[in-house]
Order: sequence, then structure tokens, then C-alpha cells
Amino acid sequence: MPVTDVVLGILAGPMAAAGLAKLVSPAEKLQWPIRHPVLRAPHGPKLVGVAEFTVAAIAILASERWAAVAVAVAYASLAAVAFWLRGQKCACFGAARLAAVGRTHVSLNAVGAVVAAMVVVAGGAGPSSTVTRLGVTAGAAVGIFGLILILDRRREAAAMATPPCDERIYGVRMYEAEDCPACRALKELIGKMDPIRHRTIEKVTVAMGEKLPAEVEGLGIPCAVGLDAGGKAVCVPAEGIGAVKRLIESVTIPTTAVASDG
Repeated sequence: MPVTDVVLGILAGPMAAAGLAKLVSPAEKLQWPIRHPVLRAPHGPKLVGVAEFTVAAIAILASERWAAVAVAVAYASLAAVAFWLRGQKCACFGAARLAAVGRTHVSLNAVGAVVAAMVVVAGGAGPSSTVTRLGVTAGAAVGIFGLILILDRRREAAAMATPPCDERIYGVRMYEAEDCPACRALKELIGKMDPIRHRTIEKVTVAMGEKLPAEVEGLGIPCAVGLDAGGKAVCVPAEGIGAVKRLIESVTIPTTAVASDG
């Protein structure tokens, strides 16, 4: 079993897993901070997913050296994008609840690029096995999916264990973005609520590349934070369509507002 084929398979595994996850996940459930005209949501995640899956296929089917070149370029590009997106949440593996992009993402992608570059230099000296690469890629992809599933379940359990808020919430500051499928889906849900509740929402549109304030730092779009009677942020902020909707529904509506609306 050629070592370089095993290495290429290991490097192709995350590409295959990430690409497939983006392709099968509904666009409105993906955290996608890229707002470039070509790569913005809802088509951007799918295009990137196709590209990642294509790189994985090249890593399996192409000659050893060209496969390594494709993988090296892909990982170097992902390292650059991760550096650019640090501090923001991104749908690296579909709809899974992953931490915000940080140094770990940058470092892992950079290491992948360096290892693939080493294969470019060392490869081509012996026989190559497509079957070996395919098997290792499949195994690595399954392992990645399993790890992501475990981390996702742990974060979900942690979110469910968040203690209830004892403060009364009189308003919600909601952060949204243009070209955000999840934001559009949330807007439709909010549109079905009582008009009085609409007036309790303070909407903040986040521009491309703009970092979120400290009260919701590290969260994905859409997100929101509850406000007390004085407009001060209270309790744990909410992230995602369902959580933000529940936060809005928990707002205390003064009886005077109900009476005047009626």
C-alpha cells in the first residue's frame, strides 16, 4: 500500500465530507458569511461544495502528482479563506453547529497544503493505487462525519442546558444580513406574528466583513439578544431561526400597548 496514496486519501476525506455536507444541506440552514456576488448564498455553498467534491474526486482518480497539486491548491485556498473569515461562523460541514472560524481552521488547512506539497515533491516514484485512495478517502470521510455528529450533539445538549433567563424581556435586537437565506426564512415567520410584537424588534443589518458586537460575538447570522426595559442586553443571546423566533415570542408586551392597538 503506497504511503502517498494513503496520505492523499486522508487529505481527500475532509474535502469529500465537507462538499457532500454542503450539497445535501438546505440553503436556509447554512451559516454562510461570504457575500461575494458569485459565492454568496444561496448558491455559494453549493458551488463551493461542488468544488470540494471535485477536488476529492481528482485526489482519487488523477495521477499521484497532479492529485497532490490539486489538493495542495485547495487546502491553501481554504487556509486563506479561513484567515479572512476568522471570528465568523461558516458552513464548513453543512448545517452542523461548529465553532467560529479561528486559528485551528487556518492551521489545519495550512498543514494540509504543506503535506500535499510534500507529496508533489516525493510522489511519482512508485506504483499508484486508485482503490487504496478511494478506500482511505471513504474511511476518512465517514470518520469526519462521525466526529462532526458527536460535536454537534454535544453543542445541542449544551444549548438545551442553558439556564432559563429570570429577566423580563421587553425587546429584541436582531442581527441579520443581506443575501442570507436563513434571515429570509426568519422574516417570513416573523411576518406571521402579531404586529405589536413586530414593534419590539430592533433590526441591525450586518455588512459584508463586519464583525458582530461583543453581545453576540462568535454567533452566526441570524442571531438576537433580549433587551430589558431600558434597552440593555440581558440573558443568553439566541442563534438560528428557531432560537431567535422563540426569543421574540418571549417578549413581554405591555398591556397598554395591547389596549392601544385594539
